Amino acid sequence: MKLGRLLLSGITVYGAYKVYQNRDCFKENFKETRSSFKNIKRDITNIQDDITLISQQLDVISDYKKDLTYKFQVFHQNTQSYLEEIEQRLQKWQ
Repeated sequence: MKLGRLLLSGITVYGAYKVYQNRDCFKENFKETRSSFKNIKRDITNIQDDITLISQQLDVISDYKKDLTYKFQVFHQNTQSYLEEIEQRLQKWQ
């Protein structure tokens, strides 16, 4: 056996021993990563549902905006007529 292969096998055995020695830590990290990944998937689904709901509500808000704009214009027209009449009456008293 050549020295390089012996050195490589020694390093490999040492690495395997260290992995075996820290197996509990690796298992715990793997479980945490897997649960984090599941939570991220769930959060993405929730965010997509919320985005869908928001886009639906934007249509409703747009309709409200149109309705309020129309009502404001009608109100403005009505108040203008009242203000003109008030102004005419004030001119009579002056």
